[in-house]
Amino acid sequence: MLLSTVILGWIGIGVFVTILLTFMKLMKNKEQGLLHVVMGFMYAMWLPLPFALYFEQEQELLLTGSIFGFVYLLMLVITMGFQAGHIVHIVKQEQVKYGKSGQHGCLIHFRVLMKI
Repeated sequence: MLLSTVILGWIGIGVFVTILLTFMKLMKNKEQGLLHVVMGFMYAMWLPLPFALYFEQEQELLLTGSIFGFVYLLMLVITMGFQAGHIVHIVKQEQVKYGKSGQHGCLIHFRVLMKI
């Protein structure tokens, strides 16, 4: 369990460094939804860390910290998923409001043609 936790931890750190290096490009391209999905993936990689620390040290005090740490990371993953969905919903509403073609651009153009 310890080896897999270390591997997942390093993958999470790699994802974090990738976010740091591509943050400005993601913001320029308005990819906040993708950023939240990637951050959720990063936190999911760190989920086994609190329990791995507890099993390695086997101290009763760490059990409480492990439970709270796991719940905290789980809440972060769930929150990142909700935020990504909310951001995607807002972007779709803006596209419909301003008539910009995006994922549903063909449907918007079809509706405009049908009204003419």
